[in-house]
Amino acid sequence: MFLWRAKRVRHHLTEVWMKSMEYTRKLSPCIPELRGVLHKCHSLTAEMWNFVHQFHYYIAFEVLECSWADLQKTLGEAKDFDCVIRAHHNFLETLMRRCLLDKPSSNLLKGLRGIFGEILKFQVMHDEMFEESLRELKFRRNYQKNRDEKEAKGVWGQDDEEEEEEIQRQRTFRKDKVSGMRRQLSICAKAYQDLVIAFLHELTQATDCNLRNLSWRLDFNETYRNKSKNK
Repeated sequence: MFLWRAKRVRHHLTEVWMKSMEYTRKLSPCIPELRGVLHKCHSLTAEMWNFVHQFHYYIAFEVLECSWADLQKTLGEAKDFDCVIRAHHNFLETLMRRCLLDKPSSNLLKGLRGIFGEILKFQVMHDEMFEESLRELKFRRNYQKNRDEKEAKGVWGQDDEEEEEEIQRQRTFRKDKVSGMRRQLSICAKAYQDLVIAFLHELTQATDCNLRNLSWRLDFNETYRNKSKNK
């Protein structure tokens, strides 16, 4: 179940990235006040994607592939059936330990589930933010379309009341919606980064050298270590 959840998180992040690219092309030219929010979304998505990608690489190559190669080598050297049983037992034990599925790794697994949970929350928040932004884009396009139609009919100028209403609506969007999006993203980023920092700290305490190496892979430029020091 845990590995399926990891796969699910990766799938959802891929969807987030694709939607983000598509919607940014639509929103950025028409709603310039959203550019900061869009940039923060991209940065946080990339940060989460790097974590998930590195974790998947670790499971696929450093755990499964290497453990399978070791098992094949041991089986090739086996002299009796007891050696085969022992090799298979060691293989399963190694997989359980390095995939964080054994009892001593329960805190690590709990931390990883927390990180995945935060990523899934971000996906929901991301979709709601873009839904709200696309609604605003529709309002602005409809306003511009009505204006263009009036000009095409030779009706120049805008109704003062209608124009004031549109200005007020856009002001409210900037003040309430865009500010709210920024706050949500900041809270989400902080919660995610705190979970990753705690997870990396747990990894550095692991007895298995592969798990300790995973902490380096997930924080190769020491971004989270520096954030931890600045707390």
